[in-house]
Amino acid sequence: NADNPNFAISRPDSDVSAVDSNLMNNCDEGVEILFDMCRTENGKISVKLFLEELNKFGIKENDERLSHMMGMLHKLKAHSLSSWDSLSLDTNVFRTVLSENFVLINKIIYNSFIIPNFDLFSEVITDIYERCKENCSGKTADYIPQLAVFGSEHWGVSICTIDGQRLSLGDSDTKFTLQAISQALTYAWCVNELG
Repeated sequence: NADNPNFAISRPDSDVSAVDSNLMNNCDEGVEILFDMCRTENGKISVKLFLEELNKFGIKENDERLSHMMGMLHKLKAHSLSSWDSLSLDTNVFRTVLSENFVLINKIIYNSFIIPNFDLFSEVITDIYERCKENCSGKTADYIPQLAVFGSEHWGVSICTIDGQRLSLGDSDTKFTLQAISQALTYAWCVNELG
């Protein structure tokens, strides 16, 4: 059922030494399940439902890993269509569109992302964001010239997991100077590079 928000299936038990053909069969089975979840009454796969499922897992249309797939979808979308709402494709065409993204798509099908229930995670982060948004105490550091030009009304949160699941809220597109925040990023980079 395409309305089911819990469409991910359990990962089947498999032998690590399974041959590639068995892996491909499992991928094909998973892709068929995904297709069934996004299939419309006319038997075709709804691009809108498919993209909504990707979004539930934190995978956005502008994810660089999907650029080939999205390029193909844009070519298939008639110029008269302003959105994905009415674009639906048959199974073979859609399989071709997904061909370069089977690894990523299988992570969705088998719910094997680092944050498996990204919908719930997003709700919790959004709740925290909303509660913290009300806190207007403090003031912008005016002794640092780069910070003095920013108003304290900006508030945004942006998260990207190691799997590329993304959530952005509020003023997350507003550019700002990192200043002391860069120390945490530098530390994380050093730990990753040097241990």
